[in-house]
Amino acid sequence: MQYSVPQFIEVEDKIIGPLTLKQFLYLLGGAGALFALWTIAPTIEVFLVPAIPILGIFLALAFYKVNGRPFIVFLQAAFGYVVRPKVMLWRREYIGVDVKVDTKAKAKEMDKDKVPQIGQKVTESRLRKLSTILDNEGGVDQSIYDLPDSAEVSLEDELEEDKKRQEREQRVDELLGKR
Repeated sequence: MQYSVPQFIEVEDKIIGPLTLKQFLYLLGGAGALFALWTIAPTIEVFLVPAIPILGIFLALAFYKVNGRPFIVFLQAAFGYVVRPKVMLWRREYIGVDVKVDTKAKAKEMDKDKVPQIGQKVTESRLRKLSTILDNEGGVDQSIYDLPDSAEVSLEDELEEDKKRQEREQRVDELLGKR
């Protein structure tokens, strides 16, 4: 079975004669504004002074295109340009971190790992632990990055991994300061 491919999807449908719905509504709004001005104005001269710019604006909204785009898009961009600030400044926010608390926490973690004292024999496993501590600045336990050996992971394992990931993110935020 063949399907027809729609063409001219960028062209708006002509609803009322040669006008699209938007064009018709803009012209209807302009006519309403001019009628309201006609009823308020005491003389024809008082009516014509504001009527000509109002008529021009509504005709431009209905028919004029700037670089192939509707005039309303141009007006929105012009208004945004006038309202927004012209100079952008980046102001870095410094977040104070209590150094005493962080150093105490690192010292406690180092005590847990039992880093060898100077002059003691350094074995390969102790050297690995020491390099892990130095690489991570004493902050993150590398064992939580280990993946399970089996390819099948149960829902409980996924929840546990998710919880560990959240704990890692909280720990990193604590070490680096809130972003």
